Order: sequence, then C-alpha cells, then structure tokens
Amino acid sequence: VDVKNGAGPASALFINDATPIPIVNEVECLVRVKAFGINRGDMLHRDGKYPNIGHLTKIMGLEFSGVIARVGAEGETSDGWKVGDEVFGLLYGGGYAEYVNVNKRMLIRKPKELSFEELGGLCEVGFMSSLHPNAFVLIMLQQREQN
Repeated sequence: VDVKNGAGPASALFINDATPIPIVNEVECLVRVKAFGINRGDMLHRDGKYPNIGHLTKIMGLEFSGVIARVGAEGETSDGWKVGDEVFGLLYGGGYAEYVNVNKRMLIRKPKELSFEELGGLCEVGFMSSLHPNAFVLIMLQQREQN
C-alpha cells in the first residue's frame, strides 16, 4: 500500500505493484506480511507528519504478522530463525508492504492459538490502546494499598 504523491488522505492510498521485494541483510529476516495494524502513527505517516521515519521508508506500517521468507546470513542458526517461521512484531515502517525486512531482534514467534489477524495489530494498536486504562487501574490499586 502506497500513498499517491507521497502524502494525503485515506483516499490517496493505492496498491503499488512496482514496490520491489527488499534485499535482506545479515541482521534481518524478510517477512511475507499476512496482516498489519492500522494506528495513529500510520495516519501521521500517511499525512507526511510522522517525525524521523520518512528517511527509512515511505511505506507505512509499524506492526505486522507474517511468515519468514528469507533469513539474513543464511546458514547462521544461532538466532533460531528459519524460513517458514510464523512471526509478528514491530518495525520502523513498511508493514503495509507484501514483503518487509525486520531486524531479527524485533521478531516474536507467533503463538499457534492466535491468528495472523489478531497479532498483526497487537504490538502497537493492542498494547498501546490497553496501556492507558491499565495504567490507571494500576495507579488506583497502588493508592488503595498505600491507604
């Protein structure tokens, strides 16, 4: 998914068939994206207002789920990742693409009990949307314990 003219409203989004498959480096895995979350950062990126990310990629998407298609530094097994592993995680953009490079340290193994769709938006949308209410409850519980 790309944005016509580099920035604009949701109506400017389109499928860009000319987007190349990234070349993976030794600290990354190439992941074929199955699902991604849509969050506030993506909307800011789409509007050209997300700071300090435009130089990394013009493709939106800060979270994803998918399947490893290629492992950087092929033959290196100490990190435990292999082609076919189901994963999810965070990235600095690019999650709206069909394929995205992800630093191996940012990958999380997909639990069999959860779907790609459930995990595609978990890291940013899920955790961040639950952060504020949960933080409020924890503060209230701590105050009760102190009284």
